[in-house]
Amino acid sequence: MLTKAIITTAGIGTRMLPATKVIPKELLPLIDKPIIHYIAKQCLDAGITELIIVKRRNEDLIEKYFKKDKDLTNFLIKKNKAKIMQELDEIIDTIEFIFIDQDPSLPYGNAAPLYSVRKLISNEAFIYSWGDAFIFGNEAGIPELIASHKKNQADIILTCMEVPQERIQKHGIIELKNNSNKVKCIIEKPTQEKAPSNLASTTPYLLNENIFKYLDPKNVNEDQGEFLLQDAITELINDGGRVMAHVTKGIHQTNGDPLRLVQSVLDIALQRDDLREEVIKYIKSKL
Repeated sequence: MLTKAIITTAGIGTRMLPATKVIPKELLPLIDKPIIHYIAKQCLDAGITELIIVKRRNEDLIEKYFKKDKDLTNFLIKKNKAKIMQELDEIIDTIEFIFIDQDPSLPYGNAAPLYSVRKLISNEAFIYSWGDAFIFGNEAGIPELIASHKKNQADIILTCMEVPQERIQKHGIIELKNNSNKVKCIIEKPTQEKAPSNLASTTPYLLNENIFKYLDPKNVNEDQGEFLLQDAITELINDGGRVMAHVTKGIHQTNGDPLRLVQSVLDIALQRDDLREEVIKYIKSKL
């Protein structure tokens, strides 16, 4: 059984400053829940029992979010509003949370959080997810990735989505082998002319322990100047590793920049029975 997930929360969130000066971007709300709550809920739904959160040193707000507050609980009980916290309480009661500081000596890049917790992973598969993005939709994201893993025993399964031509340069683009779902390579942020497809790799990832053989902080990507997970995946593929692409049925949501935050809030609001009608009415009035 796959029981572990790693969530990265060690970024600065420069595109959301000044809000992220004091609030981690992973705690910025998408309506009434921070984005990391949605990720943790998917972990719960997928049967994850251990959640490793890689954070910045001296940052404790995310850890505080995933701990119960007795005073708040008692207040809500008295006001007959305890249901508000029911989902979060279930996450806290079911999942074991482990908070680890990212190693500050590592070079910048999306592989640094993973490398920081390598000693916590043994011979097992696990989920690796950014803390500021997730796949939204019924049974989408982490649950569908684990379901795909049960059918395709691979070293790595990549969540993929089709992107428009103008966004190709913002993603790692997948090249598949002979029209199959086997990944031939990942090209990081190619031009439209050099892109082998419009299939982009995105969070979350399903990895196993073999990835750590190819993670080396000395190997910084020459073009990006970063310590990248994608480079390690490419090395694993070149060494005969089995990497599969899973095209998600959900919608990629992120609060990584102001526009995407607004889009994510609208997407989620339009799926909520308690908000949809009034949100549509409001948008129509503005248009």
